[in-house]
Amino acid sequence: MTTCRKTTLFANAAIIGIDLDFYNDNAYAFACRMDKLLHDNPNPYPAKSDRAAKRKYNEYAGLVGKVFADGLLYVNGVHDHPKASKAYSIAWEHGHSSGYAEVSNYFDELVDLLK
Repeated sequence: MTTCRKTTLFANAAIIGIDLDFYNDNAYAFACRMDKLLHDNPNPYPAKSDRAAKRKYNEYAGLVGKVFADGLLYVNGVHDHPKASKAYSIAWEHGHSSGYAEVSNYFDELVDLLK
């Protein structure tokens, strides 16, 4: 991971209030913490009529997603691999409907191809 991308990852993590403890996290534990962070939001599903709250939630959820994607590559040690984003995309396609933990499980299967 380039220094700029790593700096962005940690800056985004600070904005959403999560400590990136990669030394004690495996990929699945990291994914579970991200799932919890997203769903512990005080108003996770604002009413459709409240556009401002919906926009704020979508921005927050997007930032959590960026931290998750970059963090998952970093935890698995493939952040500099040229095919890492493609492997993440495949894992996302198959697992995102069940949460970040499931994406992590799929990515764990694919990451062996990158090492």
